[in-house]
Amino acid sequence: MADGNNSVNSVPTKSYLATDGSGKSKSDTPKRASWGSPLEFILACLGYAVGLGNVWRFPYLCYRNGGGAFLIPFFLMIILIGLPIFYLELYMGQYTALGPIKAFSYISPFFSGVGYCTLVVISLISIYYMIIVAWTLYYTIVSIIGNLDWGSCENEFNSIHCYSTGYDLACRENNTGAFTDLTYYMKNCMTVGDVCKSIGLDPFDGTYCSDGDSEAVLGRGDATWSNWGTIQWHLVGCLFASWFIAFLCVIKGVQSAGKVVYFTALFPYVMLTALLIRGVTLEGAVDGILFYLSPKWETLLEAKVWGDAASQVTAFTCFTCFVLGLPMCFSGGVYLFTVLDWNTASWAVLLIGIAECTAVSWSYGINRAISDLGKMNMKFNRVVRFYWKAAWTVTVPCASLGVLIFVFIEWTSPYYGDYEFPLFADILGWAVGLSTVVLFPVGVCWALYSGNRGRDLFTPSDKWKPAVNLLDSDELGYDNVAAAH
Repeated sequence: MADGNNSVNSVPTKSYLATDGSGKSKSDTPKRASWGSPLEFILACLGYAVGLGNVWRFPYLCYRNGGGAFLIPFFLMIILIGLPIFYLELYMGQYTALGPIKAFSYISPFFSGVGYCTLVVISLISIYYMIIVAWTLYYTIVSIIGNLDWGSCENEFNSIHCYSTGYDLACRENNTGAFTDLTYYMKNCMTVGDVCKSIGLDPFDGTYCSDGDSEAVLGRGDATWSNWGTIQWHLVGCLFASWFIAFLCVIKGVQSAGKVVYFTALFPYVMLTALLIRGVTLEGAVDGILFYLSPKWETLLEAKVWGDAASQVTAFTCFTCFVLGLPMCFSGGVYLFTVLDWNTASWAVLLIGIAECTAVSWSYGINRAISDLGKMNMKFNRVVRFYWKAAWTVTVPCASLGVLIFVFIEWTSPYYGDYEFPLFADILGWAVGLSTVVLFPVGVCWALYSGNRGRDLFTPSDKWKPAVNLLDSDELGYDNVAAAH
């Protein structure tokens, strides 16, 4: 959630209490750190919306969930769920200059646990997403060095089915472009179709049947949930380096992060452009694109497709996250990674999104929220105003609930490749997912214990107010402040 550090202007916040004889407020709050410029804030939002997932997660989900058919639920989820929740969180953070814990506690005692839920989700995602960064860093380093283990069939981890383009050139000298072309397999030249069929793959995907790329990085070998394997020190080193870089980026809060976003927000676009240019210039690029995007319409009837479409500190925090990520640096670490990704960035975030929208649109009031946006000079025409009202009050809760029910009805246990996880791994996944939402009912119980009853449970506290008060609103162009509510 966008917290108070997203405030573009560096202004002191003042309370609404009476002043003393000197004319100064009795409880002036200290000046908060802020972005150096509006551009830094915009880039931070851009980096939040477009990042690692666009390079790693989206292509993988698109391929797994029916190719081009996946784009239909993907864009529907962006319009119906993604953008509304993203903008709602920006609104709350910008308006109050607060983080999610205090913001949801102040807007409604009943929803005080929602902020803690978002914090748990963000923490879990940060831990296992940094593993992906470690993998990426490792690939980058070895690519620069030039020793690409997965480009050779001479490694200890290679199976008898190892395939590499380097060994394939001699076999392909007289190929004509058909699927009957020869390729290197078991130290022999065989047709691409026969090779892929022999190991259970689609012949049209026979241009690369390597099993060595992931093994070189993960070192999975024969690891299972009962035999976790050995620690992969190259991943430990890359994970530590990744968290250390993250620490340097946030060491001074938005003062340092504001400068980093010039790189982190724009670099994904550079990478995506480079990958696009490289991809479309490869031999057989057209066939590959058509295969990748060819719609498999039957996948739209699968719940997980819609669930996937709907689903990114201090030194102590970085170190703690590094330690918690170490189990995923073992041979079997990819299994734990899969369980976390399976149960965190799916059904749990749908429940939290429903709670967030309900807190703002139904508890606080949709008209109040739209009015607050207007006071921050966010003026909407009738069409846009109708869209945000409809999205926050009806569309997001209903669409999220519908996808959630669909996902649970068609639920499948997590797996990796052809390895199906044991029951206790599935139970662990459910425990992880429930840990992200259990603090919501805890927050409700705390609100009741604190003496809130009836209407008070859904009434904003006196601490729910804009970050800028009457004395500052004219200078910043605010029409009014929410204290009038």
